[in-house]
Amino acid sequence: MKLIRKKSFWIKISVLLLVIALAIFLYVFLRNRSKEELTKTQFKDTLMVGTTTEIKNGFGIFGAGENTTNHAQVRNLIHEYLIRPVEIKLKGKYHTDYKPVLITKIPELKDMIKKGPFKDYFEFDLKQGIKFHNGDELTNDDVVATLEMNSNYKGEHSQFIEKFQKSSDPNQKYKFYIKFKNSEDLLNSHHLSKIPIINRKIKEQKADLVRSIGLGPFKLTKIDPNTKAVELDIFEEYYQNQKRNNNIKKIIIRLIPSLQTLYMNLENGKLDLILENVEQVYLEKIKQNDKLKLLEYDNLNLTYILLNSDSLSIENRKSIVSKLTPQLKEQILLDLGEDLSHYQVVNSFSDNRLKGALSEQEFNDIIKNENQIVSNKPNKKIRALFTNLEETKNRFMNKFIEYLENDGFKVEKLQFEKNEVIGKAKAGEFDIFCLTEYLENTFTHYLLNIYFGRINKSQNTNVVQQDTFENTEAYCNLSFLDDPEIYNRIDRLKTEKFNKPEYEKVIKEIHSLLIKQYVAIPLFQVNKIRNVTRSNIEDLDIDIFGEIDWLKIKKK
Repeated sequence: MKLIRKKSFWIKISVLLLVIALAIFLYVFLRNRSKEELTKTQFKDTLMVGTTTEIKNGFGIFGAGENTTNHAQVRNLIHEYLIRPVEIKLKGKYHTDYKPVLITKIPELKDMIKKGPFKDYFEFDLKQGIKFHNGDELTNDDVVATLEMNSNYKGEHSQFIEKFQKSSDPNQKYKFYIKFKNSEDLLNSHHLSKIPIINRKIKEQKADLVRSIGLGPFKLTKIDPNTKAVELDIFEEYYQNQKRNNNIKKIIIRLIPSLQTLYMNLENGKLDLILENVEQVYLEKIKQNDKLKLLEYDNLNLTYILLNSDSLSIENRKSIVSKLTPQLKEQILLDLGEDLSHYQVVNSFSDNRLKGALSEQEFNDIIKNENQIVSNKPNKKIRALFTNLEETKNRFMNKFIEYLENDGFKVEKLQFEKNEVIGKAKAGEFDIFCLTEYLENTFTHYLLNIYFGRINKSQNTNVVQQDTFENTEAYCNLSFLDDPEIYNRIDRLKTEKFNKPEYEKVIKEIHSLLIKQYVAIPLFQVNKIRNVTRSNIEDLDIDIFGEIDWLKIKKK
C-alpha cells in the first residue's frame, strides 16, 4: 500500500513538473513570438541592409570616401544625375543607351550649336520644380557649381568637358551649356551619368555637407561613428515619388566585416538583404532555409590578375602567365567545386557578353605564335596581393599559388581588406594583383582605357595625390604599362561606331597586344550575380550595372 502511495506521489510530481515545463515553454514561445511581432511592427517600413565593407562619408564623390560598388549604392540613394544608363541587349551582346533624369532631353550630335557665342556647345534644360533635401530648388547655378567642383577635382570623369556656362538671362535659370573636348567621344554620356549634382549654396556655406545633401529618394540622417552604420530616411519631396512602389521609409546599412556573421544575421532576421554576391560555399545552406530567398541577375563583371611591369620583367611575367592556361583556369574552378554553368572562363580583358572577346582558340593561336620572349622565373618571392574575404576569387588565387609553388615559384601572400588592397595596388606594392571588377559600361574600350590607356607617369595617380594630376584617364593603370600601340588603338575606339566591324577588330588587336605584354590574366566572369534576401522582401531589382532600384523594394 505504501509503495502504491509512493508511486502515486511521484506520478503527481512528474505531472506537475511536466505542466510547469509546458507552461514555461508556452510562456517563452509566446514572449518570443510577441517580440517577433513587435519587431516586425517596429521595422515593417525599415529596410535592414548588411555589407562587409565600411561605407565612408563622402561616398566616393569628388575624391571623398571610397568609390566602390557599395558606396555607389548609397550615393545613388542620396544623389541624382543629369542622365542615367539603360541596358540594351542585341544579338547576344550588351550595349548602353542613356535616358534623361534631371534634364528634359539629351541633345544629339546634330543639336550642337553651329554659330554665335555658344558655338560648338550643347544646350541643356533642367526639369523644373526639383528640390534638394534642404528644400532648395535645383537651378543651373547648382549644375555649374557641380561641374566646377568636378573639374577642380580632376578625377576620372573630369577630363571630357572643355567648357560649361549657364544662361546669361536671369529668367532662364534652368538652362545651361556644355562644350565637350571631343563631341564625338562615345564616353561623353557615360562620364556625364557619373557626376552627382550638388547644391551650390551648401557648397559655399557648409562645404563639409556638400556630399551629404542631394536630390535622391532618401536623405542621409546619420553615420554612426562607432558602428559605422548608415541611416537614411525617405525624402518626402522627391521629384519622382509618384514612381514609388514600396513601403520603405527608412534604410539602415550595417557594417558586418565577417561574411559568416553577415549570413547569420540574415538568417536570424536582423537583416533583410545583403550587398554581397552569394558565394558557392553558402549556396546550399541558403536554398534549404525557407526564410531566405535566392535571386539571380545578369551582371557584367570580370575577375582578373594584373602583373606589375615595373617590378617584373617581361620574361618574369611570361613565366607566370604561361602557367595559367584556359584549361588550368577551368580546372581550378572545378577543383574548388564551382558550377561551370555559373562561372565562365574568359581569355580577354572584358566580359564575354561584350564585343571583342577572344575565344580559347584565338587566345591559343596568339600564344603559339608568340616566341620572341623567353620565359624566365623571378629570382625573388612574388608578392601576390588580394583580399582576405571568403570569396571565389581568393580561393582561386590560393589554388593558383599552390600550382606556382609546386612548379618552383616562391610566393608571398599579401591579403588585406578591400580598401587596403586597392591602396597597396595603386602604390605598386605588389607583383601580381587579383580583383573583381563590376563593369559600369558596356563599351569594352572603357575598361581598357581605365587600365591601359594613355597616362603621364609624372602625373600618375599611383605615385602622387589624386587631386594634383591632370589629363589622366587611365586612373587605374596598376600594371604601370606604357604602350603607345595600345594608346593609339584606344583613341581610335573613342569615336568608332560601336556596331561597325572595325570596332570589334581593334578591340581584338588590343587584347592581342596585352597578351604579348603579359600584364593581364583575365580569369573568369560570373554569368549570374546571386543575391539573397529574407523571404518577405519583394521586387528587388538589380540591373546589369549592379545598380539597385530602391523605389521598387517592398517589405511584407
